Amino acid sequence: VAVGSSAGLGLTTSSGNIVIGQAAMSSATSGNTDNIMIGREAGVNLYDDATYNIAIGASAFTAGNADNVGNIAIGYQALDGTTTNEHTGTIAIGHQALTALTSGVTNIAIGYHAMNATTTGEQNVAIGYRALINGTANSSNTVVGYEAFASASASGMISNTAIGWHAGNAINHANSDGNVLVGYDAGKGGAAAMIGCVAIGHNAMNATSTNAQTGTIAIGASALTDCTSASGNTAIGYQ
Repeated sequence: VAVGSSAGLGLTTSSGNIVIGQAAMSSATSGNTDNIMIGREAGVNLYDDATYNIAIGASAFTAGNADNVGNIAIGYQALDGTTTNEHTGTIAIGHQALTALTSGVTNIAIGYHAMNATTTGEQNVAIGYRALINGTANSSNTVVGYEAFASASASGMISNTAIGWHAGNAINHANSDGNVLVGYDAGKGGAAAMIGCVAIGHNAMNATSTNAQTGTIAIGASALTDCTSASGNTAIGYQ
């Protein structure tokens, strides 16, 4: 099914595709199966052997000449920078979610500008308004919440979990790995390494700023909230 000016223009030996919108999936020719492309220029550069992909929104998943399987892009310019890089199972839902992604694989970004700057980072999950918005080459992070991990533009941050409003919001150092930050403004951090820390609770360990932290544990509302340079402490309980 093709509806719209130049929609599915080149499709020949392909089947089960639904294409709606001006120039949507207009470059694809053969071997394309069961794709859904809805919106102006949705999947416009998808070529051959693309299967089971869904793109809804103007310029969503514009893609290129590469094998793409089972990807979902919903929103204006969501997942629109992959060009000739192959992707399988990548999910971008939201206005310009994963818009800069090139070769980074198996990422999930849900929310306005979620993972907006990520290019080569892999296996991240970011859910929330501007969640992990500035990360480019960070991998295996789980970020959930309004602007959680939003400042993390330094490459190489791996295996962090940040859940909550502004959780880990100011962390921006390549050696910030393996942290668990849960709660409103928990583990806010800054431009210093944070390694293997745990901050759980409203405002827990949220004042370290540019001071490095390793192995610090703060569990409870406002636990270690005034901690700046002291590292390796353990505090459990309210304040």
